[in-house]
Amino acid sequence: MPDRARLTRGGAAAALVAAQAAWFAAGFVFPALPGWTMFAKVEPARARLVDATGLAVEVYDLIPKDVYLVDRAGARAIASWQCRTRPEGAPWKLVWPDDVAEDACAR
Repeated sequence: MPDRARLTRGGAAAALVAAQAAWFAAGFVFPALPGWTMFAKVEPARARLVDATGLAVEVYDLIPKDVYLVDRAGARAIASWQCRTRPEGAPWKLVWPDDVAEDACAR
């Protein structure tokens, strides 16, 4: 007589593989399903830091290439760090793509 626990484990694994395959196939038909592509739809939080002389630097140029800013709070934290490490460029302004500027060193 076959071992019942072995059959249960094998059946559960097969059901899991089948469910994953069905979800993967459904992703081609319904692109709105959550999956790995949802991370590709996040817009980066672009901003520029402008020093007292008017020299601008992109916030993304100040961080490692594998860091991805997705909100303004992250860009503000990088700007605050730049204010602390390079006070000679003060006052720093953080300029958003819609040309709204704010004081980067206020935090």
